[in-house]
Parts: sequence; C-alpha cells; structure tokens
Amino acid sequence: MNSTVAEHTSTGSGPAPSAPRLWLEPATSHRPLLDGSWWPRSRRLDTELPGLVRALDDRLDSTTHILVGPDDWDDHPKVVEVAGHTVRVFWFTGFPHDLLIATSLSGDRLDLMVVPATTEPATAHAAAAMAGMNGNTVHAPDILANVNRLRDAATAEETAWESEGGHLGSNGSTGGSSALPRPREAL
Repeated sequence: MNSTVAEHTSTGSGPAPSAPRLWLEPATSHRPLLDGSWWPRSRRLDTELPGLVRALDDRLDSTTHILVGPDDWDDHPKVVEVAGHTVRVFWFTGFPHDLLIATSLSGDRLDLMVVPATTEPATAHAAAAMAGMNGNTVHAPDILANVNRLRDAATAEETAWESEGGHLGSNGSTGGSSALPRPREAL
C-alpha cells in the first residue's frame, strides 16, 4: 500500500489533539472507492475530530463538512471549531458506522473507512491496508469482516498444521487454501 500516516499536532489554541492514526492514499486522477482509513483512539468525536481535520486539511485545503453515522460515537457534536474555521458534522441514522466522508468548500471529498477505536492493532493495520489497496472494490462495511475472515482462516490453518505435526502435504503445501504465508519445514 502506497500510503502515508499523517502525524499532525495542534497549531491553534487549546491542548494539542493527539496525532490521528490516518492512512491516506496518494491523490490520483481517478476516484477510488475509499481514499484511506482512520483509526480513532476513542469513541468521542469531539476529541478526535480536531486532529483528523487538521490532517485532512493538507489534502482538502479546508474541511467544511463531516458526514458520519451515530452508532459508534459516544457524543454527537453538530459543529467543531478547528484551527479558526467551523466544521459542520452531519449525523445520518443508517449511514455505515465505519464510513466517514469529509468535504471541502471547493467540493473536494475524501471517503475514509473508520476502524473502531477498540480494534486490536494487527486487525486495524490489516483493515487499513485493505481499505487503501489500489483498485480496492470492498466497501467500508465489509472490510473488517473480510480481515476477520482471513485471520480466522489463518488461525484454523495453523491449528490444523500444529495438530498434524507441522508436516507439509504431499504437494508441498500445508493443505490449506489461505493466501497468508505458512511456516516452512525446518531444514
């Protein structure tokens, strides 16, 4: 994945928000399904949004609107002041809980998969990688499910590998169909 992790700190008054865990794909001439992913540290959007908006402003020029679903957030601010400008937050019941859309005054838009704050790091990083893959065709609501399914398949394969003594099959494989790398036979 050719993405960057943005590390931004506050330039305005008040305490500096923590650097957002944000992965953005490089800007391209074609519109991707997702522009990247964001893994907030908490379920408080009023705390998380200032750092995210500062990071997104590097790409959007000036973020003016955030569209998000209410399900995974403990608070529901309608307006957030960030670096001297107002960002309006629009809450939509039924909007995917793992999608955030940010728009600018010029009409530019970024669609981000939101990884739940409580997600374990390995799963969060795998989901971020899948969301930002060039040519990704998986929508935000399905990405974590796909990552968890791959992880569960790899775990089941490893369990089978261990229970069978860790020997390679007659064709040189472990017998599984996972795309994940498998242990090699000791030399």
